[in-house]
Amino acid sequence: MGCGMLRQIDFRDKCCDFAIIITFFVIIMIVRIFADGGIQQMEYLFYKLNQNQYQIVSAQIVQQEDVGSEVLGWSIIPIIETKVKYKLEDTEYSRIMYSYAEMKEFRIISIAVKMDDHTHTLRCTPWKIQNWKDIIVNWGILVLLLIALINNERVMNLFRRRQKKKTEQILVTEQRQKDQLKDLEDQIKKEKLLAQLKRKKEINEETLGKVKIMMSENNIHWNEDWFWCFRILHSSQIMFLCENMENPAFITKTLEMRKKGLPDDYYIIDQKNGYYLCCRYKYKRIFSFSMNLGITNTIYEDIYDYILAQIDSVKL
Repeated sequence: MGCGMLRQIDFRDKCCDFAIIITFFVIIMIVRIFADGGIQQMEYLFYKLNQNQYQIVSAQIVQQEDVGSEVLGWSIIPIIETKVKYKLEDTEYSRIMYSYAEMKEFRIISIAVKMDDHTHTLRCTPWKIQNWKDIIVNWGILVLLLIALINNERVMNLFRRRQKKKTEQILVTEQRQKDQLKDLEDQIKKEKLLAQLKRKKEINEETLGKVKIMMSENNIHWNEDWFWCFRILHSSQIMFLCENMENPAFITKTLEMRKKGLPDDYYIIDQKNGYYLCCRYKYKRIFSFSMNLGITNTIYEDIYDYILAQIDSVKL
């Protein structure tokens, strides 16, 4: 693996790590903002929606403790646990609440107690912002974190697009090289065929045009490599070729075999004992067709391989 690829992977991993860290701090800031006012307001709203089920009583804060997370002296999640004591129907109750963080110890406050469950309490007074500076700082940090997360995602998307483009360019280059290599191989095979096979009488363009029209009228789509061989071959012992082009055998046999199951994108080029050789439109490989087996592969990768393999077995 090249150094460039290693740098790309390292950059991608760093972006992913950065996104994870930023997401972690975004979650912390959301929880922090919710803990600093969100708990109080949510509890108060729940009380307002169900206030007919609650009664207001006086309670005293007897103890407060910060149970939130703290790192290097900074309260990451400020959660104040408030222990209150109240008396109802000559019974004294003690409860832990989290919605009176702004109150001080030993202060008398009003709380909502459920009528049918005196141990269930809620905040019954609206929460007011105690420290605008902390609120602004918290929201500012959250916004900056979200901007950083969005920009990191944009950088990652840009990196992915560039990687995709590079990958596509590499694939196009590789495909072009494969095509060039295949063209070179085809040219070598053509030259070998030309050295051994040549029509005694060249097929003129008018005749070739008529053959193309006949094939088109019968919905037979041909491959250019086969058509090139068709132009230069002179031996009807190799393929269905004849000097009389008025009714070519490869057309009549193709139409005949289509009635017996030959797919429309194939056309017959030769006949052997019990089966036919055929080409498939837009495919280089030579296939065989029989009524028992249908279409099967052959060992010939292209029309040139097939013809070259026949040269030694026929009398040219």
